[in-house]
Amino acid sequence: MRSVICCTRLLLFVVGTASCGSSFAGVNEGVAALQKADYATALKEFKPLAERGDSEAQYRLGRMYEFGRGVLTNMPQAMIWLRKSAAQQNASAQTELGVIYASGFGGVPQDDAQATYAAKVSKAEARIDWTRDAPQLERQVRAFNPAPGAEASLGDEAVKVWEAEAIAGTGAPGTVLRAEAGDIVVACGSGALRLVSLQRAGGRKMAAADFLRGSRLGIAITRN
Repeated sequence: MRSVICCTRLLLFVVGTASCGSSFAGVNEGVAALQKADYATALKEFKPLAERGDSEAQYRLGRMYEFGRGVLTNMPQAMIWLRKSAAQQNASAQTELGVIYASGFGGVPQDDAQATYAAKVSKAEARIDWTRDAPQLERQVRAFNPAPGAEASLGDEAVKVWEAEAIAGTGAPGTVLRAEAGDIVVACGSGALRLVSLQRAGGRKMAAADFLRGSRLGIAITRN
């Protein structure tokens, strides 16, 4: 039954026409492109209009993200555009949101009374502690990219680590296991971390191979 409902909703989305509340001819051009399965043109027509506040274009763009037409299926992005459209009293968007909420995909509004304050991230939190497991440090590097950037010390040089990969390896935490052939590998509490992209203070981001060309890396990284 659910598959029948989804197919019906998709058909209505494709063959429908722009509502009379839309003041942009581009919406009708986008709908015509949808009917021809020309999703690239539909996206090109809808997106700029949606960004300019046209509720019908917002609705259509949300549906494209919902059903993966011309873009990868992305429900969070679909919800953003559908909510924007519904806020302007677009009946189609309001109906679609109701269906999504009823299916359990739309989430629920936050209870502000239960919300907690998230303190500003400090640089101390971004400091790499080599006694931690390598997978934890890999996630830490991703979490602090793009800001403020995970920090470590290579010999006597402070650097930021922008990309890293947890790999197998053993050694005292903080020991450089390999610093050659474009690889910088550091032992962790469990496993090892391969540093992929780094940045010197005042410098630019660079791959490990480029970093090694201008650095005489010592045998160990200073621990926290």
